[in-house]
Amino acid sequence: MSSQPLPPIEPVTEKDEAAILKLNNLHAEELSWLEPKRLSFLLDQAFHARRIGEAEAFLMTFDQDADYDSPNFLWFRQRYPRFVYVDRVVVDERARGRGHARRLYENLFERAARAGHDTVVCEVNAEPPNPASDAFHERLGFREVGEAAIHGGAKTVRYFARKLDTGKAIPSLTPSRDISRLIEIMAALRAPVGGCPWDVEQNFSTIAPYTIEEAYEVADAIQRGDFDDLREELGDLLLQVVYHARMAEEEGEFAFPDVVEAITTKMIRRHPHVFGDDKARSAGMAKGMWEKIKAEEKAEKRAARLARGRDPEDNGKGFLDSVPLALPALTRALKLQQKAARVGFDWGEAGPILDKIEEETGELREAIAKGETDAIKDEFGDMLFALVNLGRHLGLDSEAALAGTNEKFRNRFHHIERVLEEQGQSLEAATLDEMEELWQQAKGKV
Repeated sequence: MSSQPLPPIEPVTEKDEAAILKLNNLHAEELSWLEPKRLSFLLDQAFHARRIGEAEAFLMTFDQDADYDSPNFLWFRQRYPRFVYVDRVVVDERARGRGHARRLYENLFERAARAGHDTVVCEVNAEPPNPASDAFHERLGFREVGEAAIHGGAKTVRYFARKLDTGKAIPSLTPSRDISRLIEIMAALRAPVGGCPWDVEQNFSTIAPYTIEEAYEVADAIQRGDFDDLREELGDLLLQVVYHARMAEEEGEFAFPDVVEAITTKMIRRHPHVFGDDKARSAGMAKGMWEKIKAEEKAEKRAARLARGRDPEDNGKGFLDSVPLALPALTRALKLQQKAARVGFDWGEAGPILDKIEEETGELREAIAKGETDAIKDEFGDMLFALVNLGRHLGLDSEAALAGTNEKFRNRFHHIERVLEEQGQSLEAATLDEMEELWQQAKGKV
């Protein structure tokens, strides 16, 4: 945006007939067919029109009480008790990005509020789509409220509305290193009036997949050693925490400070050898202390849930039900096995698990031979579960091991792609034998 002072806002008078017609998307030469009643109305409303600078950015408003029979005007009249209708805003290319349109709207908001109106509504062309216009209106506090076909169905317009309540408008926010600014931004995005329509529609279930995805992207940046990406991805993940906390606050459950208090309480309690008194720090982390602390936490959580009239168990009544369903399948298999092992349900060593894998492989072969789809899926799952168990006994995380293999496969395949490109060939044109030969080369390099 230009740092030069904005020019003053000037009224468009009744005498500037061509400008008034332009505001209504008409032209002076069309005056011959324009109904006298409509032309009279447009000219009578000229005091609402505004111009700013030589670029001629215009705006016209129609009061709700006006006697005007436009179908879209009647649409508004049926829905809003006291509104100002923005018929058209035209900003010349030379004025784009200089704040003229924003200044016009802000002037309109002030005038409309003084006149006792409670809502400003405007129309935006639906075709072709204009994302920049949508973003501009959202920044001003508008929200899309509907659409209609006009001119006998020849044109579709979308309607945006903004309540004249400055307390509910999107605030003018700047970046900050303070977490409170992020909380303010999320509150603004979720505001029923003036917020982002997409953000307002979301709930815990629809946001959860994004939360999981952001956690993966953090892990990806770490694995690649890309600290620029890591900084950004950690911000995206933090946004997810703030998002869920905001939705919980809207439902009267808890707010972001409660999340911070919960985790700080847990960390202090679980590390008495760091945060405890002199005796606790000198003793170090005694054997069995971790389990004792977690048992105390579970008892307190159970009591709190009972006090609120909720199921006293975390995620059900079974011993394994606290392992989250949303975990990746390999990770969840590992967690289930680890928890079962705590009560002695486990193989003593890795050897018998290899025998189990061979047994599952045989059952999978049998299911494949019979062509039984459900059985194939079942036996394949059993074999994967046994492989995860073997990895656990070997001190390996199956998820991490597979991630390493995935990356190895990607690098070796990229070697094939690169060599073929150097030879003037494409992947699509290469034969399997050619690719296999290059694959064997890659195994000695990658």
